Amino acid sequence: MKIFKFFFCVLLSSQVFGQTIVDLSPGAATIGTTTTVIIRGINSNFKNGQTVADFGEGILVQNPINVQTPTMAAAVITVLQTAAPGFRNVTVTTGSEVITKPNGFEVFTISGNFKALLEIVPYETYNAADFDVTNISSLPILFFVNLINDNQSREVNIEVSLSTQNYGKVATLSVKKNLQPNQQERISNRNFEKITISGSQGSGGYAFADEVRRLGQFPPDNYEVELVVKDKDGSVISTDKGNSVVSNPFFNPELIAPGNEFWMNPAIIYTEFPLFQWFGQNERYDFVLYKVLPGQTAEEVVRNIHVFKQENITGNSFQYPAYAEQLIDGQVYAWQITGKVITSRGVIQLPSQVFRFIYQKPADQTGRGRRVARIEVVPSQAQIPAGSQFQFAVNMFDQDNLPIGNRQPQWRVVPANMGTININGVFTAGINNGTAAVIAMDSGLQDFATVTITGGAVSGGGGRIPDWKVELLMKQLFGIQNR
Repeated sequence: MKIFKFFFCVLLSSQVFGQTIVDLSPGAATIGTTTTVIIRGINSNFKNGQTVADFGEGILVQNPINVQTPTMAAAVITVLQTAAPGFRNVTVTTGSEVITKPNGFEVFTISGNFKALLEIVPYETYNAADFDVTNISSLPILFFVNLINDNQSREVNIEVSLSTQNYGKVATLSVKKNLQPNQQERISNRNFEKITISGSQGSGGYAFADEVRRLGQFPPDNYEVELVVKDKDGSVISTDKGNSVVSNPFFNPELIAPGNEFWMNPAIIYTEFPLFQWFGQNERYDFVLYKVLPGQTAEEVVRNIHVFKQENITGNSFQYPAYAEQLIDGQVYAWQITGKVITSRGVIQLPSQVFRFIYQKPADQTGRGRRVARIEVVPSQAQIPAGSQFQFAVNMFDQDNLPIGNRQPQWRVVPANMGTININGVFTAGINNGTAAVIAMDSGLQDFATVTITGGAVSGGGGRIPDWKVELLMKQLFGIQNR
């Protein structure tokens, strides 16, 4: 059976193929301290209760580490007094998957040179509405800068620059600080005083601001944050950098199979271990299965005690397991998926619609007519221009795998805003680029084709923001108060 999966245009690097650790934040710690290090990977498969990290000799790690998504985890480490200063490899292991970042972490002593460390706070989405400069204490923290001074007084200028893969350098935040000998200070984006916007109208930070206004949030992209600290003479005395991926998976999952919505007659399925499939952009999902009582609505069903629940699924499908409660012949069931998104305000849960189905044991076919046992949408993949049409067809087969003709399936498109399809299987693409599933349903069975729509709108209109409004918006986004 096909596994339904979409790939969205949040391209990190066209050169990345295997598992990679792309960032550790912070990337250093002093001897004798305990800190939490955020580990970000690409194509990794971190799993709670299984993933462990090794920072080398002299660093204790609380294993297994705390996995937030398959590509992001938090390791609590303690740097012992016996740890040797300098860089060391970091290795993250999940079962047979072993990923190493050479020279990925540094240990240093307080009595050494001046040091500044950057910590990026990991979120999957940043919403513009969260940034209220009239209440500085409520602003989300985007990053921390840890300053560790040496044995002399210093006047330093701290600059933090944000760049993205799509827009280049966006803006630079700056603030001046006076540090006493051996002073340690920790500041965040809330403490910066000035912002310098990069580029000009239509490029750099100005194009970035236009897109933020259109989306209401940071656009999906690969973000690089760079820290530069200069002394009073303008000489660079410390640097650091880190990466963060904003995917904005802020869309409720949409169910594909099995079943259908409550306004339709319940679909019938004949397998006791159905494969549940859905469309979504989140990295983690919760699956819940309920029994449906007579007369219940979808809103009432989700208040029932669940039959089975599986949390933190990392994919867009789930096979009902043999160890779960056995499905009852003739029973109506309902299921729902909840996506999880890590935002600047905490974890947000995004519930799907609720589908229902009837489970029936496969009947003895002796003396009975043919029934639909398998359906197939053809072709299974298509690429068409926005606004154009494409003809899909369905092949149906009986329990003996013989073709069945003269049947009309039900059609639908997921996500619904990507296009429409009529009763004859003619799909009409919408105006936007993207990927959709064209789904055919009959006798409780479903199959789908993947459609890629090209040549459409990538972003909406609305015009560009005047320069003075760009500055106000960027101050809002990065927590810079008007002074």
